[in-house]
Amino acid sequence: MHATTPVNVKQLKSELMNHPDKHFVDYLCNGLQYGFDTMVKYDNIKTMECRNNLSARSQKDTVSDLINKELCNGFVYGLFEKVPFDDYRVSPLGVSEGKFSFKKRLILDLSAPHNDKNVSINDLIDKDLCSMSCVKIDDAIRLITKYGEGTTLCKKEALTRQFFLVKLKNILELCGYDPNLYNGHSFRSRAATSEGKARVEDYMIKVLGRWKSDSYCRHIKISPES
Repeated sequence: MHATTPVNVKQLKSELMNHPDKHFVDYLCNGLQYGFDTMVKYDNIKTMECRNNLSARSQKDTVSDLINKELCNGFVYGLFEKVPFDDYRVSPLGVSEGKFSFKKRLILDLSAPHNDKNVSINDLIDKDLCSMSCVKIDDAIRLITKYGEGTTLCKKEALTRQFFLVKLKNILELCGYDPNLYNGHSFRSRAATSEGKARVEDYMIKVLGRWKSDSYCRHIKISPES
C-alpha cells in the first residue's frame, strides 16, 4: 500500500534533481510515496480501540467535516468497510480550537490511554531520537541575522496582529488601563524606535513589526548620536 499525499512526488523529485544532499532527497521522496518510519518500536502491541475525547464526542458534525476535508485533500485513506490490519491501535480523536484564530482542527491523541496498563503510542517512541521543541521568535531573529536581508521564512509573520492585540488588551487590563483608549499602532511605532535605539538592523525592524513598506522608517525617532 502506497502512502497517500497531495504532493506530486515525481515532480518534487524532478525539482530537487540538483539538490546537494541526495540522501535527503531520497529519504523525503520515498517517505512521501511509501510512508515514513513512525519510529514506533514494539514486539507485540495489543490491539485496542480508544474512545474519542470529549471534545470530539460533543462535536460530531465538526469531526465529520474535518475528516472529510482530510479525505478530499488526499491526506488520509478511507473509508474502510473492514480494518485493513491484523494488529492495530486506534487512538482517540479530539477537537482543538485556535486560541486567536478560533479555527477548529482535528488532533490525534497519541498519549492515550492515560493511567492504563496498556502503553500509548508515544510511550513506544524513543524520546531521544524524536525530540521536538517549539520554534521561538528568537530563532527567527537568529536566522534572519545570520542570512541577512531578503531571507525567506516559512512563516513570514513573526508575530501576528491578532496575537499582539489580544495580548495588549490583556496587559492593559491587568495594569488598570482602559484598552479601548489604545490601539496597536501606537505601540508598534514605539517598538520601531526602541529597536532603533538598540541598533537592530532596519530590515529586522521591518520583519518584526510586520511592516509592508518602508513607512516604518518614519517611526524610528532617535537622535543622530544614538
